[in-house]
Amino acid sequence: MLIAWDDDIIKLRDKVMAALNNLFTYNLVEHKVTITKHIVESARDCHLRPERTSKNTKRNCPICMADSYLEEYERKLFKMEWKYDANKGSWRQSTEESALKGI
Repeated sequence: MLIAWDDDIIKLRDKVMAALNNLFTYNLVEHKVTITKHIVESARDCHLRPERTSKNTKRNCPICMADSYLEEYERKLFKMEWKYDANKGSWRQSTEESALKGI
C-alpha cells in the first residue's frame, strides 16, 4: 500500500514538474525567463476570452493543465477531496504519513 502510494506521488510530481517546465524557458547565463507566444496566446484565449459557458468544460491551455496536475498531486498527497466546488481536506495524518513516520 505504501509503495503504491509513493509510486503514485512520484509519478504525479514528475507530471507536475514537466507541465511547469513547459510553461517557460530559463537562461542560466542571463538569468532570464522566457515565455513563448503560444503560452501567452493560449492563456489569453482561455482566461480573458472564455467562450465556454459550462463549468464542467475542460480547459486546455498549458496553465490550466499545469494547475489541474498540481491539484491532482495535492489531492493524492494530502488526501484532498472535491466537495461542492471546493477542496476539503483533513489535517489528520493519512495512513501513509503515519507509516512513513513510523519508519
